[in-house]
Amino acid sequence: MAGVSLQDIIKSDFYQEHSARAADWLGRRILDHCVAYERAFHRDSYDSHLEAAFALWFYMMQTGPDVPWSLHLEAQAEVTVNGRDYRLDFAVWQTDEHLPNGQAMLPLAIELDGHDFHERTKSQVERRNRRDRDLMANGWRVIHFAGSEFHRDPAGCIREVCAAANVLMVR
Repeated sequence: MAGVSLQDIIKSDFYQEHSARAADWLGRRILDHCVAYERAFHRDSYDSHLEAAFALWFYMMQTGPDVPWSLHLEAQAEVTVNGRDYRLDFAVWQTDEHLPNGQAMLPLAIELDGHDFHERTKSQVERRNRRDRDLMANGWRVIHFAGSEFHRDPAGCIREVCAAANVLMVR
């Protein structure tokens, strides 16, 4: 069987049709990512560049027709557990038309531990550990990512959050 030249493939109606369909699909994905960018940077305020980058990656990976649910981050979420007030880097929300009021907070906290701001003193470590214990004793799952871990593999960190959220989702 003789091969077909690249020029003949590119000129074919079949290739032209699929090329146009692929470009249309890619254009929709880019638009989805622009919407994700808008949500990430205009809805919440962030305490660090690390948090802003995490939100951007999170929303970019939550877009498109292949995502069967809608998850949202609440930056600087304030929660009270065991009579103590805590501020989380992020809490995760699930939205679905079948849920009461269309949304439910999942008991999932995400903490981003950049070297510049975390664990600089013993009291910071103690407070973080107490917070984590309080949250976990009240049914929360707490996921910590080091800044270097996120920088090395942002998509892997987001996949880990989505896997944890999938387990905790209200069905």
